[in-house]
Amino acid sequence: MVVIEQAAAALYSLGAGIVCGVQAATLYAPFYPLGASASASAPPFLPSIDWPRVEWMAIIVAGALLVAELAVLARMTRARVFEVLRMGEAP
Repeated sequence: MVVIEQAAAALYSLGAGIVCGVQAATLYAPFYPLGASASASAPPFLPSIDWPRVEWMAIIVAGALLVAELAVLARMTRARVFEVLRMGEAP
């Protein structure tokens, strides 16, 4: 159950991060100055999102989260069950 909850939270955060990043790039990138000085700035430009790199970044982050989930699962399966269940109890 813990692994399912963590995986759901990880997938939600990954998706929300991608959506927020793309929206931020679309909204704020045209306002970045491109020239060396304010008087010699370039005309406004249309942002272009590099979708193949976005996909690769999402795959890499998802892979890292999967490795972390597997490490947590391996640690939980190696722990003795009675110790895990009695973790919050006082002796």
